[in-house]
Amino acid sequence: MNYMKLKSLSKKKYYPIYFIAFATIIAIAVLFSISSHTAPIATKIKPKPDSALPIVKNAGELFQTGKFVESETEYKKALTINPNSSSALDGLGNLYRYQGKNNLAESYFKKAIEVDPKNDFLYADIGKLYRNWNKYPEAEIAFKKAIELNPNDDAIYSYGLGYLYRDMGKFDKA
Repeated sequence: MNYMKLKSLSKKKYYPIYFIAFATIIAIAVLFSISSHTAPIATKIKPKPDSALPIVKNAGELFQTGKFVESETEYKKALTINPNSSSALDGLGNLYRYQGKNNLAESYFKKAIEVDPKNDFLYADIGKLYRNWNKYPEAEIAFKKAIELNPNDDAIYSYGLGYLYRDMGKFDKA
């Protein structure tokens, strides 16, 4: 037997192994493809970033410098771009809270919470509104919800709840 014939014979005995390996790879690829096509659509869709955030940031800066009319205009502009921007809704809530327009502030905070119910900051903000408005039971519920959502950030929420208890005269809880 010559060398070339011997080499071709040795390859033939590995054909079944190559075939099994190739078939296994194809089967895995098909199974992966099927499972990825049957995954729930909600897990495939990535949430879009809030396109109104640059405007909200600008509105916040205007608010910080005391330019309340311009800030309000910018927050409302952000809401025309994204009506469900919890950041813009929260910003308007804080703006109106600061101006003493409690009913208006409350409506914006509630809408923000409706849009983003897992956002602990929103509950803290509405808790501050209720505390300043002397709606202590509502404030307590809001602060406790904020703490429930983010128990590790006690610097903001525990102080909010602590100040609330102080205002209520519940010094043992403060």
